[in-house]
Amino acid sequence: MKKNVFRRKNYEKNIHKNLHNKIVHFLGIALLMGSIVTSSFLQPMLTASAASDITPQYTTNSNGIVPTNSWTIPGQNTVINHQGGDTTNGWDKKDSWEGTSSDISTSYLKFGTNTSNPDYQIRKYAKETSTPGLYDVYLNVKGNEIENTCSYTENPDSFISRA
Repeated sequence: MKKNVFRRKNYEKNIHKNLHNKIVHFLGIALLMGSIVTSSFLQPMLTASAASDITPQYTTNSNGIVPTNSWTIPGQNTVINHQGGDTTNGWDKKDSWEGTSSDISTSYLKFGTNTSNPDYQIRKYAKETSTPGLYDVYLNVKGNEIENTCSYTENPDSFISRA
C-alpha cells in the first residue's frame, strides 16, 4: 500500500512538472511569436523612409568618374561634389556654390515622405584649402527640427607631430 501511495505522489508530481513545463514552453513560444508579429507591423511605422530614387549616379568624363548631377566651387574645378535633392523635386540643379558651412539649406539630400519637412537631411562636400592638394571635407546632418546645426572640420595639422 505504501508503494502505491509513493508511486501516486511521484506520478502526480511528474504530471504537474510536465504540465508546468508545457505551459512555460507555450508561453515562451507565444511571447516570441507576439514580438515577431508586433515588430513586423510596427517596423514600417517607426522607420524613416529613405529617398531611394535620389541615389547619386556617376558619369565618366575627362575628369574621371564624377557625379552626373554635380556642382563645383567657383575657381575649384577639380573638386566636384554631388547635388542635393529629394524624391519629389529631383536634384536641386545647382551647378555652382561657394561651399560656405554657414549655409544650412544648399545641397542636402533629403530623406522622408514629406519633402517640405524631411525626416533628416545629409550633405557631404569637399573644398580645396589654400594649400594645393589639401582639402576640407564637410559632413552636415540635420533632423526635421532645426535647433542647432554644427559642422565638423578635420584640421589635418592636428595629425602632424611638432617637435
